[in-house]
Amino acid sequence: AEARVLSRDVAVAVYADRDWVPSPHAEYPAFLAYARHHGVNYMVVTQREATVLRPWLGFLLDAANAPPELALAHQVETPLGLTLIYQLKGER
Repeated sequence: AEARVLSRDVAVAVYADRDWVPSPHAEYPAFLAYARHHGVNYMVVTQREATVLRPWLGFLLDAANAPPELALAHQVETPLGLTLIYQLKGER
């Protein structure tokens, strides 16, 4: 119930009934540092975000080769594309 969700869209956190941390427009190292600084537990990445809006995050769409600090918590394919939810390892 105390988990914090990083996403581009506030609706994700609202529907999950969790605290929202807006996704930064930054390269991955700064993106991750921002998430850790704000106590983020889960990170939501959509196909559109990682291919159109922030293509430098495109590697996050490959859950099989996710960075070691992330664990895939859920993945769903919708008519709008792929959405992945990662848990930040070491976070509550």
